[in-house]
Amino acid sequence: MQGNGRIFGPGDTIRMSVGIRHTMHIDSVTVIFAHERREGVELQLFGGPAPFEEGGRTYTVSEVWRSEAEVVATVPANTTPGRYALSQVLLETYGGRIYRYEAGELGGTAGDLGFEIVEEPLERPVIEGLGYT
Repeated sequence: MQGNGRIFGPGDTIRMSVGIRHTMHIDSVTVIFAHERREGVELQLFGGPAPFEEGGRTYTVSEVWRSEAEVVATVPANTTPGRYALSQVLLETYGGRIYRYEAGELGGTAGDLGFEIVEEPLERPVIEGLGYT
C-alpha cells in the first residue's frame, strides 16, 4: 500500500469522497481502513450522499442516479499508529439493505488508497502572545 503522502495524527480530520451510481435512496456510506499489521484495528469514515443535480431535476424510482458522498472521521486520541489500507466500503439504503464492497472489488486505484497515522508530537507548545481581547 502506498500512503500517497497522507499522514494524520490525533485530532486531524480525514476526508474523502465516494462516487455512487444507484437506483434507490442511499442513507449512509462507511469507508473502512484497516491497520496493515494489527488485525482488527480499523478506522471508519462516515457520511451521506448528495445527488448530482441536473438543472433542479426531480428523480423518480427506477431511474439511475449519481451521487457523491463525503465521508469524514477525526482521528481519535487512542488510534494505533501505523499504515492503514482501504478495506471495505459499506452502503446502507433507506430500506435497510447493506451493500458491502471489498477493496479488490473497487478496481482502479482503490487498492492504493491509504494513509499513515502517527503519534501526537511530544514537543511542548510555545505561547506566542498574551493579551486582552
